[in-house]
Amino acid sequence: MEPICESLQIDRENCDRAMISISFNGIDASFMYTQLFKEVLLEIDDDDTKSVKELVDYYRLQGDIDGNHIDKFEQEYRHHTPIW
Repeated sequence: MEPICESLQIDRENCDRAMISISFNGIDASFMYTQLFKEVLLEIDDDDTKSVKELVDYYRLQGDIDGNHIDKFEQEYRHHTPIW
């Protein structure tokens, strides 16, 4: 009786593992860009000129965002008060 119970338990665990789908190959690009954006934002300290420049340079190279928006962000970033 005990071997049957052990076999059922192993089968149940295998079924549970099989039901959890994990795919690292199909990570959405927007998720990846969001993570990179968060990392850059978290690097911004009191002297954030360098980090803002890195962020602006990165998005200029990507070419996904209108250059006017990037310029506006770069010029007006320091003019806004932080939320916290």
